[in-house]
Amino acid sequence: MSKFTNTIINTGAFFLISLLETFGLTSNIINTLFEGNLKQCSGPTHFVQTIIFIIIIFAIVTLLNMFAFDNKRTIWYYMKYAFYSGIVYYFMSNLGTYEISNILTPYINVFNGSNGCPTIPGLILHSIIFFFLHLVLV
Repeated sequence: MSKFTNTIINTGAFFLISLLETFGLTSNIINTLFEGNLKQCSGPTHFVQTIIFIIIIFAIVTLLNMFAFDNKRTIWYYMKYAFYSGIVYYFMSNLGTYEISNILTPYINVFNGSNGCPTIPGLILHSIIFFFLHLVLV
């Protein structure tokens, strides 16, 4: 599978996992398991989202490349690929990055300060940036 195809798949996963509904589901699970009262887009929720992203990317990339005839890569290569993708995900979906984007793009409401979560235009902007960063770095 080509690098461009992998980047498109990772960008789609970035967008879906960064949605407000996914953050809400993750924070509800964390609050239920640990009897806490976390905000929807808080730090622990973001860390769990990053781990979920790494697991999903590892599974997708491994399954898509499993049946390739010319595949000479080991499972460790796919683990490394998913980990590096997770690092890019962590920094691009970090709330501090959304705050910086909100300052740099005053005409686009990138970050919702009331609940601390990114907006849909912010997700689209960060998905585009994630696409190019992933294409260059990973």
